[in-house]
Amino acid sequence: MISYEQHGQVGTIVMENPPVNAIDDAFVEQMHAALDKAKAAGPTILAIKSKQKCFCAGADLAMIAGLFDDPDGTPKMETYTRSLHTLFDRIEAFHGMYKAMSGEFFLADHLVGRRVSSRRLAGITHEEAVE
Repeated sequence: MISYEQHGQVGTIVMENPPVNAIDDAFVEQMHAALDKAKAAGPTILAIKSKQKCFCAGADLAMIAGLFDDPDGTPKMETYTRSLHTLFDRIEAFHGMYKAMSGEFFLADHLVGRRVSSRRLAGITHEEAVE
């Protein structure tokens, strides 16, 4: 579902949760694992990309709908919401860390139309990526 790849100093977290990278509990767990691998490897550039039609659709609405009929749905939803905030805060912290060390961190949806492989990302600045 989510993997971490590294080519030289370019690290890439790849999301592949068909059809739209909806975020469920397994997604959150695997994204944390990928971030752990990236932190340990210490790439100069870290990108997050999708192998699906869209980057990420957000919360898994089917999972959330299932919580409405679950007697423990409310506490499960609270736990799920906290897990999303923790993950998003962690991704934001990675962004801050890379910015502070003059590295590059960006979401690969910024590269739409550029047809850039992760091996070539080392030569592209964030400003060029978001043009």
